[in-house]
Amino acid sequence: MENASKALIMAAGVLVAIMVISIGTYIFSTFSEFAKNREEEIFSYQRTEFNSQFTQYEAISCTIYDIISLANYAKNYNEKLDPADVGNLGISVMIEGNHIEELDANAKNQLITADVVSNSIPTYRVENITYNSVTGLVKSIRFTKE
Repeated sequence: MENASKALIMAAGVLVAIMVISIGTYIFSTFSEFAKNREEEIFSYQRTEFNSQFTQYEAISCTIYDIISLANYAKNYNEKLDPADVGNLGISVMIEGNHIEELDANAKNQLITADVVSNSIPTYRVENITYNSVTGLVKSIRFTKE
């Protein structure tokens, strides 16, 4: 009889231990999922904030000044990347096939001067915005003359 009561006490102890472990696992998975969702929300916000630098030009007519400012932003961003990642994560700003972010300051000034000499400032529209399939960040933006 004494052995039976000890066996019941041991079984109850094992059941309590299993319950404590189960509750601990449940709490850990709940907090882990919460942290994962929160991290995704933060990344989504940062992605939207970053992409808005480029998508703001979709619905408006742009001048060469706007495009050069955007190209300078892209160039600064690309310079911060590891050189091996520029091909995958870098940003390109193009006008009719020409990469504006790769031009030096003198070439950019020539673009501006050409518009001033012609006595008209042409406007440009966004033709296409391409996004990186992995990160969701803008990869390239292409402008065409209106």
